[in-house]
Amino acid sequence: MNNMKKLPGRGNQTGFTLIELIITLVVGAILMAVAVPSFKEFLRQSQLTTQTNDFLAAINVARSESVKRSSSITVCASADNSAPTPTCDGAAWDDGWIVFTDPDKDDTLDAGEVLLVSHDPLDDASTFVNNGSVDNGNTAIMEFHFVSRGIVELPGTNPTTFTSAVAGISNVRCISLNYAGRPDVLPTACP
Repeated sequence: MNNMKKLPGRGNQTGFTLIELIITLVVGAILMAVAVPSFKEFLRQSQLTTQTNDFLAAINVARSESVKRSSSITVCASADNSAPTPTCDGAAWDDGWIVFTDPDKDDTLDAGEVLLVSHDPLDDASTFVNNGSVDNGNTAIMEFHFVSRGIVELPGTNPTTFTSAVAGISNVRCISLNYAGRPDVLPTACP
């Protein structure tokens, strides 16, 4: 049995009134206004984590391959990493990077050397820079080598750091690379 009362003048019509529809749309708009900024920040945080982890993976591949192959492995910034033979062209790190076997340490992917990792450029909202080290005048390092024992060769005597950032969020990641070749990630700006 139907216990609903019929409203005068409506007959058997069912559905939403205009007022109910407007209230529902207003509530939906308020929820979207709250959710969209949080979702955008979530995406930016995810992008920051991804680009930091991609570089850490490249370092770890270089280190492990240098021990496995008992040979020098080069990690360098490269803007032409999608070319058939990418080069260490001194580009910015956010233009991309490559990792390859480099027994002669000439920073060139020669015949017989193997490309291990190739990373595409980061998007325009992302930055990834090397901060140099104190004893090389904080000049940016555009390439470094892992030798056969998994130890990294860097200019100077201090470790180097990389800053990973994404526009629109205040968080950054600092990757510190020490002479043992071990990277460390700090959730703060580099010192």
